[in-house]
Amino acid sequence: MTITDGAITDSKLDKSNIPISGFASATTSIDLGGFAISNVATPTTESDAANKGYVDLVVDSTLITADKTMTPNELRLYNIFYVNAVNSTVITLNNVLSSSDKGRIVRFIETNNATTEIDVQGIGDIRINSTTETYDSINFLWDGTQWHPFR
Repeated sequence: MTITDGAITDSKLDKSNIPISGFASATTSIDLGGFAISNVATPTTESDAANKGYVDLVVDSTLITADKTMTPNELRLYNIFYVNAVNSTVITLNNVLSSSDKGRIVRFIETNNATTEIDVQGIGDIRINSTTETYDSINFLWDGTQWHPFR
């Protein structure tokens, strides 16, 4: 295709109606100058952007406010759990996942200067406490048969 000189003018190039999807992928970071991106769809892959409604739902769904036994569905669906209970909280982490879940990592973050005890099947009790820090946390790796704690 050949475009002759003068064939494209500002009046013919209606920049306000060209969709961003009509351009190639970005090759550098994009600075929006403090402006928001709106109407973002619910993410379906790990590299998708997330809208505020989705993030709020996930955070609310992972808030632990009382003693709790973790379910396989919760452990498969979410990576981070926030613990915000009035007194000491006991979370039970049983060996409920399968070998196909090998490599799964979950994190518990204690957020309110209390003590959280995580009772891990096959290991015993592990405490996290944020009395000296704003947040304290611990991670667990599922090896296909049991959980392994790490920081």
